[in-house]
Amino acid sequence: RPVEGLEIHLARRLIMTVLTLDLGTSVLKAALWTDGKPVAERSAIIPLHTEGTIAEQDPNTWWQLAGDLIRDLAPGQVDGIGVTAQMHAIVPTDAEGRALTPVPIVMDRRAQAEVDELTAAPGWRTIHEISGGRLDVTCVLPKLRHLTRSAEGETWRKATWLLPPKDFLRFQLTGIAASDPIDAAGTLLWNINTKTWDDTLIELAGIRSEQLPPVQPTLSVAGKLTDQAAQALGLSAGIPIVTGGGDDIETLGAGVLAPGDFFEHCGTTGSLYLATDQFILDPIGEVETYPDIVPGRWIMGASTTTAGAALAWARRVLALEENDAPKNGLPKLADTPGDLIFLPFLAGERGPWWNAALTGSWIGMRPEHTAADLYRAAVEGVFFSLHSLQASMQTHAPTTNGMVHTSGPLGLDISGAQARADLYGRDVRRRGTLPQSTAFAAAIITEATLTNTDPYALADQRLEIVWTCSPGPNQSAWNEGAQRYHQAASAAHQASQ
Repeated sequence: RPVEGLEIHLARRLIMTVLTLDLGTSVLKAALWTDGKPVAERSAIIPLHTEGTIAEQDPNTWWQLAGDLIRDLAPGQVDGIGVTAQMHAIVPTDAEGRALTPVPIVMDRRAQAEVDELTAAPGWRTIHEISGGRLDVTCVLPKLRHLTRSAEGETWRKATWLLPPKDFLRFQLTGIAASDPIDAAGTLLWNINTKTWDDTLIELAGIRSEQLPPVQPTLSVAGKLTDQAAQALGLSAGIPIVTGGGDDIETLGAGVLAPGDFFEHCGTTGSLYLATDQFILDPIGEVETYPDIVPGRWIMGASTTTAGAALAWARRVLALEENDAPKNGLPKLADTPGDLIFLPFLAGERGPWWNAALTGSWIGMRPEHTAADLYRAAVEGVFFSLHSLQASMQTHAPTTNGMVHTSGPLGLDISGAQARADLYGRDVRRRGTLPQSTAFAAAIITEATLTNTDPYALADQRLEIVWTCSPGPNQSAWNEGAQRYHQAASAAHQASQ
């Protein structure tokens, strides 16, 4: 959507400064970027209420914290604003965009009964074929089905808007309700074939279609900063606000620029995605398909439930020293995997098993094994869980060339990269020196939208190569370890059915 006077304004500036908001599940970050380089950043911890299966946050607090951070940054001249945020949550608002109640975020697990109902009818396969996603307790669809039938159901049924977190924050900036295909698909309410909200899925959720916002391209301008928001933030009214995407845009920030490239996220959770220019649905539903940033590009893949979270748990229960189990990064691994197998299913598992009943375990323990051996097995188990996602996508990926671009706190460290390169049979590469690859992607998307530039070409210019690790002579040993892991995981999956 063109913004009046925008082309003239940009033509007069040789340097572009953008402001980004990046709302995670635990931290909110505001950052200033000049030509893709961070100038200043502020962050705040987001309060989280947990009780049993409940994990909730107050969206009004998100906006309050955003205002605090932006005023502290005192950004002055800003050419545009971009927003990205956690996915798999939705905010009920009134007509003015005020959140009506705390919202369940991705970790909330209270809708398991609804998942069971939807699995029985219409079935996970039907939902997968419509939405491209996989039915899971983390998804918005079963959460809405639960909440609209709960004691507070009227609040959800009568809300004016139901907005993904990114779109809630952008509403506060523009006063306009909108979303993009990435966040829309992430709700499991979007028809990935017709590119519209799906009436069947909406009815299953217990909501009304008019509660869902219009969907427009990720690379578009959603509106301008309102007078009210400008006054609250200490900015000038009229700054263009880009539509942007949910935090799956991290693929761009990690350097996934061409079809055939993989994206690996090694953080609290783990993810592995394949970029493709073909629309492909996995016929057995082990991985999901989502829109990418540019129309005609797609992302296939899935996330594992615990990666860094499993390692943090293992560090705590094993009471290991820093040398054996560093809090930041990974320990030095052997050239080949050990004989212990660790299944990191501490909170069930998403891809490729999609089984909330799975539990974690060490397999093959003997008296001679030490706590350090157990932790090494935990690290290897996380790597094997990521490899299991690659195995589900391998038939859809080029056999050569495409490399794995890594991101997330554990991906910063080259430790463990050799093991993963051997497992994947592909180069593993770290691009960009910044840990905040999602915020970087939001900055690139904002600049690309305002200058009508290819975001992939722009990211390629801005992302330096930090290191690349190629497969070595131990690929067969790691493949054998992956086979043992897969057999153990498959047996656990079958036993839990």
